[in-house]
Amino acid sequence: SFPTRRSADLGGLFRSTDNGANWTSVGGPLPTDFNGTSLRVSPSNPKRIYVAGGIVDDPSEGALERSDDGGETWKRFLVPLDPVRSFATLRIAFVHTTRPDLVVVWVDLPELGTKAPDAMLATANGGQTWTTIYESTGDLPGQALSPDGKTVVLGGQFEGVQSADLDEAVASYDRAIALKPDDP
Repeated sequence: SFPTRRSADLGGLFRSTDNGANWTSVGGPLPTDFNGTSLRVSPSNPKRIYVAGGIVDDPSEGALERSDDGGETWKRFLVPLDPVRSFATLRIAFVHTTRPDLVVVWVDLPELGTKAPDAMLATANGGQTWTTIYESTGDLPGQALSPDGKTVVLGGQFEGVQSADLDEAVASYDRAIALKPDDP
């Protein structure tokens, strides 16, 4: 069995150039009160790094740590979680291919099984504000962005495969969008 380690215990990000045989530290440390669960580098700006996770002393608080300088420094953005999802695991689904400020996170409730009501949240300004773009009735493990960055595709056991125009979804800060199950 693997030991459980917080990202703060590890001190930050590490990189391997030899298929994992050796690792070297990259950049500065992540905050010590942060427990990272997923990491993505912006495809259009490799210095922009996002790490999603939670606050160690408050597992009901979601957070996105963002670095604009390749991991040297970090800025925290809180991710709003409703009471149903307050102990969820945040996972970065994707960072937009050409817009480094557009990030979609999966609010996953793995401890509740496949019938857990997961959600997808998006930010179009690098974490400053968030909108719920989809709420599921069950586990939602499949997420993808089309190569042109225009369509988000989601899939789950109860939802099937659904798609939506990403710009419409992100622009709808006042409502969740209805994905089209007939248009994957």
